[in-house]
Amino acid sequence: MTLTGFSVSRPVTTTMFFLALAILGVISWMRLPLQLFPELIFPEVFVTFNLNGASAEQIEREMVIVAEGEIGKLDGVQVMESSCRANSGNIRISYAPDTDMKFALLQLQNRMSRLQSEFPERTRVNVQRFDSSDLSATIMQLNVLGDGDLNWLREFSEEKIRPELEAVEGVVSAQILGGRREAIEIIVDPLTLQAHQLSLTDVRNRLNAANQRRQYLGRVYNGSQALSVSMHEQFDDLKKIGEVVIKPDIPLHLGDIANIRYGSQTQTDFQRVNGKPSIGVRIQKDDEANLIEVSRLVETAIERINKDFASEEIELVISNSQAEMMEGALDTLKQAAMVGVALGLFVLFLFLRNLRFVVVLLLAIPASLLVTFNLMYAWDLSLNVLSLCGLALAVGMLTDNGIVVMENIFKHFELGKSPIEAARQGTEEVSRAVLAATATT
Repeated sequence: MTLTGFSVSRPVTTTMFFLALAILGVISWMRLPLQLFPELIFPEVFVTFNLNGASAEQIEREMVIVAEGEIGKLDGVQVMESSCRANSGNIRISYAPDTDMKFALLQLQNRMSRLQSEFPERTRVNVQRFDSSDLSATIMQLNVLGDGDLNWLREFSEEKIRPELEAVEGVVSAQILGGRREAIEIIVDPLTLQAHQLSLTDVRNRLNAANQRRQYLGRVYNGSQALSVSMHEQFDDLKKIGEVVIKPDIPLHLGDIANIRYGSQTQTDFQRVNGKPSIGVRIQKDDEANLIEVSRLVETAIERINKDFASEEIELVISNSQAEMMEGALDTLKQAAMVGVALGLFVLFLFLRNLRFVVVLLLAIPASLLVTFNLMYAWDLSLNVLSLCGLALAVGMLTDNGIVVMENIFKHFELGKSPIEAARQGTEEVSRAVLAATATT
């Protein structure tokens, strides 16, 4: 018995089967991640070396060749391409397509950390890779508007607005842009530094060692009571910074060789709205979070923030949102589906003048889409601009195929055959042609 014959002779079984797939399709559709672009993982990692004052030959001899010897021992590496110039060098590592790139990146970072001691002093090594998730992670660009000094507005955004936005479920970070941040300037006397045979790297290492974030050390038990013990060594005033010991054998303090004062960081970016300076906020989401859901939660948080800070004349506005583009793509798919269904129903009813045939096509289109959502969820695909375009195209093809099949069934029905026989023979006659046309498309 053919598939068509089985479906026609077992209507209850066929109906229950597709009803179950449709219900699962609804569940799969609700769980599909929404992204602007599909996830494309490039099997490449880049390692860069920087050493001021080094020649291209020194970069190659003391860094690149040493690193290539270790990288060549890693699994999955297929091609290494390196380039060297004055002050910097670069290695591009290409992996096999089936390599787990997250694990490969961690493994490479571990190898480079081990080699750090073999590189010349003050060498900076950076390991990074690029994939399409970097493009879709930023979901929204906001701007903070308000009267007063722009630097004050940035500090206000850092202290009051940023924590509120990062508390939204699905938001990884809220990066503040524009203005100048307050900073502490440490201007070291180069002659004094040279006289004590010290470098800026020595000063930086001593500062980092003395300025530690809160660290959990363990617990102390007092009878039945357990007390958590942590260490906190962060600076809280300029005096403590000046007391940092740079050279213990003298001892030499940082205040002896440097001028320490309050200042501002150099402004590296500018944000404007309608020609007026503002502070920007870049919202990034978790890779697995739903784009539209996170955007709606952020919009709710923006309304709450604007209400809370209305008395201070602070306003948070949305200047760019990927969710709008995604919702537009979803609306396009819905419109394409509705237009396809409407045209198909109109054509069928115009030529066949039978409402039952029209209802069959009306059920086939959404059922087929729901089955497709099951396959997309099983293969870890997402709803994005490209997949939505494909679904819109598929709806049109499905409508065309449905019209061809239904018209052939109706032709057999007009010849006096029973509905079951007309459905079986009419479908079997055109099934190969429909499958071939759809497969080639």
